[in-house]
Amino acid sequence: MALTHEDLQAISQLLEPMRTDIQGLRTDVQGLKDDMETVKADVQGLRSDMETVKADVQDLRSDMETMKQKVTALELTLENVTNRNISILAENHSSLVEKLDGVLNTKNENMIRDVKVSVLTAKVEKLERDVADLKGKTA
Repeated sequence: MALTHEDLQAISQLLEPMRTDIQGLRTDVQGLKDDMETVKADVQGLRSDMETVKADVQDLRSDMETMKQKVTALELTLENVTNRNISILAENHSSLVEKLDGVLNTKNENMIRDVKVSVLTAKVEKLERDVADLKGKTA
């Protein structure tokens, strides 16, 4: 049974919508492929970004470790050097305050002596005048 030209045309007309559907599917599949390539590129970009983030986090960890070491060294310096020096200064300050008190007491004593000497000088001058007056009256 051989197919006639009309049979083949009828089959061709029946297959035409299928061809159109297949062409649409091909276009859709190509669109999916393009989208998949875009997704792959995005994922690759994310991977690259993640590697950068990992490196940055590692740098931050390293920096934090360095900072911890510096803080520890600073704490040790404060504890061993600065606090000791402050104690020494406080002891010396106490000694200086005691010396200053001694000097001030001596100065006060000298001022009292100066006042007494001044009073005595005034009395001696008065007595000298009185003696001179007495000598002038008796002579």
